[in-house]
Amino acid sequence: MTGQLGDPASFVTPAAYYFAEHRFEPPSGRLIRGELRLRLRPKTAAVLLVLLRRAGEVVTKAELIDEVWDGTTSDESVAVCVAELRRALGDHPSDPRCIATVHRRGYRFVAPVTTAPQSAEAEPAAAGRAVELAELSRWWDSARSGTRTVGFVAGEAGAGRTTLVHDFLAGIRAIDGCSADDPVAIGEGRCVDGPGGEPYLPFLDAFSAICRGASGARIRELLWKLAPTWLLQMSGIVDSSALDALRRRVSDRPAGRLMREAVEVLDAMAVVAPVVLVIEDLHSGDRSTIDLFAHLAQRPTRSRLLLVATYRPAPAGASGDSLGEVIGGLSALRRCEHLELPPLGLAAVASVLAARLSPGVPSDALAAEVLERTEGNALFVTMLADRLAVEGALREADGVLQTSAPIAALGIPDGVRRLIADRLSRLQPGDRDLLQAAGACGVDFAVVEVEAGLAALAAAAHRGAGDEVDVALALADLADRTGIIVEADPMTWADGSIGERYRFVHALVRDVVHEQLGGAGRVAVHRAIGARHEAVAMPVAWAGATAEHFELGRDPARAVVHYVRAADAARRRLAPGTALDLARRGIAVADGAGAVVPASARLGLQLCLVAALLEEHGPTSSVVADAVDTAEVLADAVGRGPEVVLARHLFWSVAFMAGDFFAASARLAAMEAAAAGVEDPALELQIADARALTLLAEGSPALALEAGRVVAATASSAASDSVDGERPHRRSEAAVLGRSSAAVASWLVGSADDAKRFAHDGLRLAHETGTAGVVCRSLWPVIAVHQLRGERRRVQHHASELAGAAEFEHPRWAAIARAFDAWARLDEPDPAPAAAEVQQSVERLLADGMGFGRPYHLGLAAEGAAACGDTERAVVIIDSALAAVASTGDRWYLAELLRRRAEALLTLAAEHPSGRLGFTRAADALLDESLAIARSQGARALEVRALTTVVRSARSVADGPVASATMLRDLLGVLGIGVGPVDRLAAELALRGTGFGPGAPVESPTGTLLG
Repeated sequence: MTGQLGDPASFVTPAAYYFAEHRFEPPSGRLIRGELRLRLRPKTAAVLLVLLRRAGEVVTKAELIDEVWDGTTSDESVAVCVAELRRALGDHPSDPRCIATVHRRGYRFVAPVTTAPQSAEAEPAAAGRAVELAELSRWWDSARSGTRTVGFVAGEAGAGRTTLVHDFLAGIRAIDGCSADDPVAIGEGRCVDGPGGEPYLPFLDAFSAICRGASGARIRELLWKLAPTWLLQMSGIVDSSALDALRRRVSDRPAGRLMREAVEVLDAMAVVAPVVLVIEDLHSGDRSTIDLFAHLAQRPTRSRLLLVATYRPAPAGASGDSLGEVIGGLSALRRCEHLELPPLGLAAVASVLAARLSPGVPSDALAAEVLERTEGNALFVTMLADRLAVEGALREADGVLQTSAPIAALGIPDGVRRLIADRLSRLQPGDRDLLQAAGACGVDFAVVEVEAGLAALAAAAHRGAGDEVDVALALADLADRTGIIVEADPMTWADGSIGERYRFVHALVRDVVHEQLGGAGRVAVHRAIGARHEAVAMPVAWAGATAEHFELGRDPARAVVHYVRAADAARRRLAPGTALDLARRGIAVADGAGAVVPASARLGLQLCLVAALLEEHGPTSSVVADAVDTAEVLADAVGRGPEVVLARHLFWSVAFMAGDFFAASARLAAMEAAAAGVEDPALELQIADARALTLLAEGSPALALEAGRVVAATASSAASDSVDGERPHRRSEAAVLGRSSAAVASWLVGSADDAKRFAHDGLRLAHETGTAGVVCRSLWPVIAVHQLRGERRRVQHHASELAGAAEFEHPRWAAIARAFDAWARLDEPDPAPAAAEVQQSVERLLADGMGFGRPYHLGLAAEGAAACGDTERAVVIIDSALAAVASTGDRWYLAELLRRRAEALLTLAAEHPSGRLGFTRAADALLDESLAIARSQGARALEVRALTTVVRSARSVADGPVASATMLRDLLGVLGIGVGPVDRLAAELALRGTGFGPGAPVESPTGTLLG
């Protein structure tokens, strides 16, 4: 699968491309601007053609070489062609208008590209909203010119937000969308009320609509390349044969990836064609949808994108108005346009009446009377006009329409709600029952839901109800006869079958219908709909709606079960804000229900809350700590079982991520105790992995090595045995992590070559999973092992690889890559810039709450200070690292930090003769302590380093200089090649100075002794 999802015919090379006042003709290779005509070299023209075809995307040098030279040239040829293009286009790499360099990756064509000149413009007309349509057209003109434009259309219920936007889009489709060569990409999505709203659903609907448009094939290509996480969730867009490959690409999804993908793919879409993205009823949107809209709106880059949201303003003083905060912030930054739909005036009402009552012409008096009774509410005006026509309440006099009786005589109420109720009252009883059952489902509803609700109403009335086919026919008939409901896009069930769906023509209609359903009937209907959701295995995205139905149906125990499912699904879909809202609502239901909800269900909710808070606030946040405390109480109450083991593992993860290894050790013990008697291979693997990592952090490398080997072997053999879509990925990740802990532990115990083998084997497995997060986690031990071995060029090579893997989705790993890359450059003639970069990167990591390896990374910064001759600064940094050891329990690098401090003090003793005695005594004590800790931990590699320092500096430590030299010589003999070449060289040189070293000359390998 290459990612090409569209019809190949849609990718035939056009006669010409237009961009930045240029015309490029691929057949001839001519580049034209005004009267200037250039004929490009064939290879240069071919490079330009590739960039134009993939405008907005990153095209790597390797891809250019493959497509233009069939893989038979070097990077230099690409650079020559790009330089020629920039000269021809008058472009400059520092301020690109056409071709931008993407550091370490390739090039991106950034100018808007079309295949035909712009077509003529026109504006649609809509009754009563000409001024507002003109404003929307102004937004559209701005967006088409390349200025990212964001606009909000506000209006009360019935103000005509939807009608206005639809008329606006109809005009675009009629004029701008008529060109097959340069179409407009239009996507629409609607937010749904309630916590059951699927995260990001409006954007998924909008992207799906764009994929079905004129540029669909190209857009699907962009989604495949730039937004695979979105594409996977868009039913019917990807062939079933490609789904497995797509799932593998997105199986490791860090929080925030959906937002980053949406930003990148929308910018790329806007290069292919101008984009109009409309999100309706954003006030009803879930938190994740609102956050994504705000994120897109805040982008400062230019783009042919018009982003429009309609919303109903919250009441003045309303709390929790997150959308209002977003709009206020964007307005303050002048990042958005705002159009508030006022009540229709007299002229606008007359225009609406003329459209609805055509060919009749309404009189001024009729328009004034309608305005008075409706207060200018657009929906009310429209419905009242229809009512006047149906009731025969109009007469023609003097060529204009007038009322035959006062409008008030028709019994039309003052508000829209009463008008809707009046209209509903004219329906047959069966129609009203049908609508009431539908109203309990929400604005959008499936036939199977209505059937369940209708059956509950029928049972309460002791009468029969039809089956699903009868209900489907009745809904279709009701839609045709009344227009109160309309057919919506079908839904896809879990088994792949298609179900019919409808929606109310307006949310206000649904509200009135739902109010008319009595209290007892409402409870029964909601409970029946929830039960039907369970019976038909509704998609997990509907779990929130199922939970809400059981909540309204006064069945809290079942509501809580589905709130857990909904919150977990939202978190997995990278929507931690929505997951938080769902978990908190479920907790509120459980708290209100008392003992009806068991402790195990409460624990599930609390774990969802912890996981979501962890995504939003990080492991060191006090709110996460409080949530964990509550969850631990619930876990104690439940006692035993797989759910308790999973809970204990989450508690351990929080402590480990926060760098609190005292707590991690205690929680590991609690997890192992909870797992006694629980037979679950996946859980056993998670526990073993946690054990290996905890032992390593505590400073028990031999035990960590043993546990890591077990994890690696077990995970590797089990990964291919499961058909569960989730567990193979988890086991593959466990296999990688097992090798990671084994790699570092191997180096510590004096098996440097085994360390390298474990680390690189883990990296190989990580690449096989195809997930960026696992690759990043596997690269850290690779780089760390090479750093510990003193191999700077290897460190630099793999740091570059880590930077590439972490570029867009893993900022913390990117900071680690910068720190290691800078460390590798400390051997340059002027190490100061590299030392400063190491320190800045490490400080950024610490500020982000780095957990495991905090003392180790501070050690890198200390080495940078020492390389610059700033010994006192090095001591300060080492003291910070030692303080981190004391506060966190991260002890595996402690012996080395003590040795480094001793060497720093010996340097200070040489620099400050007056304080020499104090410095040397303190250094001797530190070396004694370093040796004692290295020996107690079994960290023989660190013992070699400490003994090397003792012998080289002729220190009088507890063992004595002669005994130390003897022990170092014997230890080198025992470990053999297990000591890295740089450390072995340093040790042998130190021994030679005492007469204990080998007689043969020793060649210096690449690199230097650490410290």
